[in-house]
Amino acid sequence: MMCIYSNTPSLAWSYVNRDKSDRTLVLRVNLTAGERYKVVLFGDCGYNELKRQYFDCP
Repeated sequence: MMCIYSNTPSLAWSYVNRDKSDRTLVLRVNLTAGERYKVVLFGDCGYNELKRQYFDCP
């Protein structure tokens, strides 16, 4: 998973391609230093992996 910090006003996400050739998920968040957000990924139609991860804003 790749995390990108940008100045977008809210959390935005892009889904993994359904053809499964692209396994990169890009999350763009607007956080201040010390904030934390939780990412929960789940899938259907063949995606059965559940991932939960915490990220801290540097």
